[in-house]
Amino acid sequence: MLSLSGCFAAKYHVDYGGQKDSFVGAKDSYRAGATVKLCYPEKYIGTDTDYSFVLDGENVNADYQQGKGFIIRFTMPDHDVTFGVRSVNSMVYVPDSSATLTFSSFDGGGYSYNAVIEDENIADYTVRRDYGNQNHEEMEGASYDVIFSFIGLSPGKTTLKIEARSPIIEPEDYTYELVVDDDLNVTVTEITE
Repeated sequence: MLSLSGCFAAKYHVDYGGQKDSFVGAKDSYRAGATVKLCYPEKYIGTDTDYSFVLDGENVNADYQQGKGFIIRFTMPDHDVTFGVRSVNSMVYVPDSSATLTFSSFDGGGYSYNAVIEDENIADYTVRRDYGNQNHEEMEGASYDVIFSFIGLSPGKTTLKIEARSPIIEPEDYTYELVVDDDLNVTVTEITE
């Protein structure tokens, strides 16, 4: 008797929260360990909106390709998952009570940055890219800033980690203490070892 059970990894379901049609290449399920590649096309992308992609509540890095939109890749875990897109209008006034962090990168291999807030009930954030050059699409390796703005939700203190990942540079992590006071003012202080 021939056993093939080791040849086939189990498939797990992806819940897109009703947004499956927004992602080119989206399937209902994937085998554990498979590389999932999704495209969030330009027709859904507003110039005054910041986007983040979330897998089981954690942000997933996305690359932007002119003419295609956001390209998202992740490894399928060995369980069912939820995946979706968050969008925030970047033209909306962000009060002075917010705090910002700015990191530098470049197209074609620079760091992608991800913010992980330990207690998401205390603060939330928006993120945007600032190229500082209107002709950046015509440049190879154009530099840009990644700007995180943190907004207080409730008073408290939590840990913030910024993960920097690149296909050509060693990964780096930055750890901060994020404090929200009673007036929802946010203070971010780097924790150095």
